[in-house]
Amino acid sequence: MYYVAPTGNDANPGTFNAPWRTLQKAVNTASPDSTIYVRGGMYAGFDLSRSGLVIAGYPGEAAVVEGNSTRTNTIEIRNATDVAIMNLTVQDSSVQYGAAIDASAVSNLSVAGNVLRNNQSFGINLENVSNSVIKNNDISGNGTGIEIEYGGSGTVIQYNLIHDNLTLVDSGRGKDGINVYFTTLPTLINNNILWNNGTSFELYNSSNLTFTQNLAYDGSVLETGTDPGGSCDHITFTRNLAWKSPTLNRYADGLILRCASHSLIANNTFDGLDAFAFDVIDGTLGTEFGGSIEGLTIENNIVVNGRAYSIDTVLPASVVIDHNLGHGTSNARYGAFFAYVAGHGNTTSLADFQSWTGYDMHGLSADPLFVDQAARNYHLTAASPAIDQGTILSDPYNGAAPDLGRYEYP
Repeated sequence: MYYVAPTGNDANPGTFNAPWRTLQKAVNTASPDSTIYVRGGMYAGFDLSRSGLVIAGYPGEAAVVEGNSTRTNTIEIRNATDVAIMNLTVQDSSVQYGAAIDASAVSNLSVAGNVLRNNQSFGINLENVSNSVIKNNDISGNGTGIEIEYGGSGTVIQYNLIHDNLTLVDSGRGKDGINVYFTTLPTLINNNILWNNGTSFELYNSSNLTFTQNLAYDGSVLETGTDPGGSCDHITFTRNLAWKSPTLNRYADGLILRCASHSLIANNTFDGLDAFAFDVIDGTLGTEFGGSIEGLTIENNIVVNGRAYSIDTVLPASVVIDHNLGHGTSNARYGAFFAYVAGHGNTTSLADFQSWTGYDMHGLSADPLFVDQAARNYHLTAASPAIDQGTILSDPYNGAAPDLGRYEYP
């Protein structure tokens, strides 16, 4: 083990009683497969291109790594494996496209238990990173909380608090929680809590992504897009919960699905979203940022207090929309309606939606009877009409068939 402290000196041996002063000295000098403990205090950023190091805040002390205008990235990790950044506060990177933590060509990276805040562009930026875990971080006040670019297989983003990321990276990016960009290998995003971001999840020309058991509120939920000729394929978005608070003074919508081929959107619960829970568009018809939605399936979801659907184009015959429940009117932007269908307009009626589209022929328009909707308890009561009304997918279920929405009764 090695130690760094504000009272240290880089001429020291890096022991507890004679610590180094700078993190750069520590990561350049420490033996492989060792831990560098960072004592409480303020530090400059560093570059790391050596494998087998753990850089961790000392237990019970607040170690802060401060960005500045001379470094694009406060902590920059390149061409390394088996690296961990733990229990640090990394803040105030002021350079456009810079990050609190930026990793490229790295595998087996762990970023855990950190506070990453008030960075002009990214809290965490991962490029060509594989078999890595980003978990239990508090990420706020950035342009984008986490961006994954050209990702390698096996990255997991879980149990993070991602909130108040409301500034722009540039004219086309920012104000989002997690952005997945040109990534095609399997990535898991689960059990995160995201709030007060412009959009919780953005994905662009990316495939093989799984979003599950996330909570997203007071921001739009998910937006898909791609370049001409690109695709968003095999997206799984299941068992997530999203709502908008009535007091939020800006719009928050659901999922924009204009690039989502062979994708599954199932067993989610949405409450109070403004324009739609599902905006479904055949992106091959000239839609900006659009791609194929062939084979898209939307089933077993619950939508309350907001318009369930905006069907903006004729959809491919392979799209499946069924076994969903929509209920209730609200003061959301289009909360008085059940659905909008291009060529027909808005309707308050499930029957109209069925007649116009042939979708949701096994759908319901009924109060789902949550345990306590006002307290955001969206579990189903025993009398809920959503019980046993779903179609069988891959998840285990109780009773005769899956229930609708995020939670299986009991």
